[in-house]
Amino acid sequence: MLKQSGVEPLYVQLREIITTKIERNELKPGDQIPTEAYLTKKYGVSRITVRKAIQDLVDDDILIRKQGKGTFVAVPKIERELITVNSFSKRMSEKGFIPGAKVLSKELMEPSPTICKFLQVEKNAEVIAIQRLRFLDKEPVAIEKSYIPYESYPLVLEANINIGSLYKFLEEEYNVNPGKSEKTLEIIKCNEFEAKHLNISVGEPLFLLTGAIYTDDNRSIEYVKTVFKGDRFRFKV
Repeated sequence: MLKQSGVEPLYVQLREIITTKIERNELKPGDQIPTEAYLTKKYGVSRITVRKAIQDLVDDDILIRKQGKGTFVAVPKIERELITVNSFSKRMSEKGFIPGAKVLSKELMEPSPTICKFLQVEKNAEVIAIQRLRFLDKEPVAIEKSYIPYESYPLVLEANINIGSLYKFLEEEYNVNPGKSEKTLEIIKCNEFEAKHLNISVGEPLFLLTGAIYTDDNRSIEYVKTVFKGDRFRFKV
């Protein structure tokens, strides 16, 4: 029971109880919290009180609601800087994660007008298209589609980039380093392909980050489109 005559409102007391359970690891990231009915009965409060406490924790990104499933302890979001041109592997390693990748497809293709524009190639040029599933601590978190000018970097077609960084390979083989980028960010809904590989439901929100990467002297390196799990990342400008 909560202190009905306490100085703090009942919803604040309940909010602190739930927060303490999370801090003590009694409720872990991804765990479902008890139902409103259970909390109402256990702590002797109204459903309005329970809903207010839960809503505060949702607003603070401590809990997350999943439609038709319930309320869960939120997995801490990974902050991603939009202005950086470092590789995904390097950035995530610096944050304490173990990054990984699985190549889903790799092929030579004719570029679209948009790809031609950003890669600074002619419409009859060939580009290497690489689609990779990105992992952090073995959890699939993103799908990346990279387009690289074949004439400039042909060895990429045979490179093993399941392990290691694409940018590191380009540096070692071609002495090329990313220096600047153009990026856009938008929110999209997950399709069946993305849902399958990211282990989420069709229609869930994803971040779509589109970018063109260049050297400091404006040579094109890569045009890339990456979808990130909406509940695992936030972007810093």
